[in-house]
Amino acid sequence: MSVEVKWEDSDPQTGQRRFITVQKFAGRWQFSVRHSRRGESRPIQPTREMLEVLLDRLQRRYQRREGVSDLELQQVRTLLAHYRDPPQLERTRPMPLLAQLATLGFVLSADGQRVLLIHRNRRPDDPHWGKYNGLGGKLEAGEDVVAGLTREIREEAGIECLSLRLRGTVSWPGFGRNGENWFGFIFIIDTWQGTPLTANAEGELVWCELADVLAGRLPMWEGDRLFLPLVFGPREQTFHGVMPYANGRPIGWSYSLLPTTSPPSDQPPRPAPPPATDRP
Repeated sequence: MSVEVKWEDSDPQTGQRRFITVQKFAGRWQFSVRHSRRGESRPIQPTREMLEVLLDRLQRRYQRREGVSDLELQQVRTLLAHYRDPPQLERTRPMPLLAQLATLGFVLSADGQRVLLIHRNRRPDDPHWGKYNGLGGKLEAGEDVVAGLTREIREEAGIECLSLRLRGTVSWPGFGRNGENWFGFIFIIDTWQGTPLTANAEGELVWCELADVLAGRLPMWEGDRLFLPLVFGPREQTFHGVMPYANGRPIGWSYSLLPTTSPPSDQPPRPAPPPATDRP
């Protein structure tokens, strides 16, 4: 005659109610579980807690002489004695993010309605081939982010930055050609001096309508459309985002907003920059 034991408990991982059934067939104990009274039953490997419940139920039946033998009790005791908990996955500290530091700047026209972008159309092997990008590039050793940005814009556009604003930062895990991580500091350049170049070694420099940029009418990186509204959003806030990339496309986007700090009231206002020349 087979022995069958049933009980209800809660799944320790999900908290969901479950129905455990244990049956003895051909000398072996078989465990199964259902998640509703009429749900489909599926076999499971018993845990230590299940074996302890089974032993307790069998001992009670044995004491009441309800068809449980000494041999069956001994079998379950042996299972418990030889039970080994599954190995726990070793918890390791997450690896620190190692990223290429970079700057990205958007130079505005005098009326704030146009932005100077580079159309990357010089080198077919360029990962940015065919796209419109802001100006900037990798930070060099010994540079702070402002010095790095002003150098890049001087080299790429031939103009000098007179006033700029940090609008936010973006972490791009996996953005590089070989899966490298990038971390960018993003600026708006409100005031500048000089005559912008019309092209450089990477492509043509083009004044684009800001409305077209924000409406997605230009070929740009897919992820740019996610953070550009924040770049050109309210001045009172800066953003700090994370945009993981895989196979050249963003697979996520999240950000935090912080209020832009104001100078202490006891400090005099900063003088206005010298007038810009040759503005469009």
